[in-house]
Amino acid sequence: MKEFFKLFQKYSPTQKGAEDVFLHTTITLQIAKQIVSENKLSLNWDIAEKGILLHDIGVFECEKVYGPRVVKPYIQHAFLGAMILRAEGFSEAIIRMVERHIGLGISKKEIEDHNYPLPHLDFIPETLEEKILCYADKFHSKDKGFVTFEKREQQYQKFGKGPLTRLYNFKKEFRIPNLQRIIEKV
Repeated sequence: MKEFFKLFQKYSPTQKGAEDVFLHTTITLQIAKQIVSENKLSLNWDIAEKGILLHDIGVFECEKVYGPRVVKPYIQHAFLGAMILRAEGFSEAIIRMVERHIGLGISKKEIEDHNYPLPHLDFIPETLEEKILCYADKFHSKDKGFVTFEKREQQYQKFGKGPLTRLYNFKKEFRIPNLQRIIEKV
């Protein structure tokens, strides 16, 4: 995990930014482990772990409080992270995880309908590894801490039918993790 933290340090304009984002990704990893364990899932854990730990590397280029070079809209952080990982030589499977984790995935139609500043492509998670990251990431926020399913459900209502349907589909596919057990470990 040290090599991933070093990448965060390389791209973060501040040490605190690297630490904050890395803490979030390690908590997301714990949530993902619980989802995998509780649902007795079989997946490529090497790819999943790397994708989960690196999923927010693109935030350092976005409008958050991570330092002076924050210029791009936050919605682009997954796409920007994928670009960083391509430049760093990561596998396409890991890059796809990072690229598709934002929200609960974003469809080309949603990008066009909402005029999101993203390439007009589908960024919907397809593989089990991509879905696990997407879902696990919804239970922890870098600035709000742990988030319940009900809170996410409330937040996603404003984004329309697509994202809300994906949230419900994830809930059907995967048992919700026991956040209290994870909180006690942190």
